[in-house]
Amino acid sequence: MRYYEKKNHAVHALHAHVVLTPRYRRAVFTDPAVRTLAINSIAAICSDLCIALEAIEIDRDHMHLLIRYQPTLSLATIIARIKGASSMAIRKQRIPTVRKMLWGDHFWSPSYCVISCGGAPIETIRRRYIEQQGN
Repeated sequence: MRYYEKKNHAVHALHAHVVLTPRYRRAVFTDPAVRTLAINSIAAICSDLCIALEAIEIDRDHMHLLIRYQPTLSLATIIARIKGASSMAIRKQRIPTVRKMLWGDHFWSPSYCVISCGGAPIETIRRRYIEQQGN
């Protein structure tokens, strides 16, 4: 069953797969305290932005998020807020693992990966919905 959100003038089901890496792709998430702080701060900012954090997985040196978001928010804004809030929460704790592996004021790499997801495959949309218009 597909879930759509309805607003006054829009119906949407927007999902994105986001991959974030710490600066220099350091393995800072081996420390359980860093993992917990990252998850809790990301969950809090998602809640503040009315974003559903549907899944989160953390490997040693990167993180995957599956989010459902509103069409009024850009992905760049969402990612900037997530990275900013989580970086501040982690840096504020002055965890030795982080201080040893990451110097300066930054926690996250400036780059990120976003992949839109959900709904029908691109070829299905192209063949059934776009190319068949007017037939």
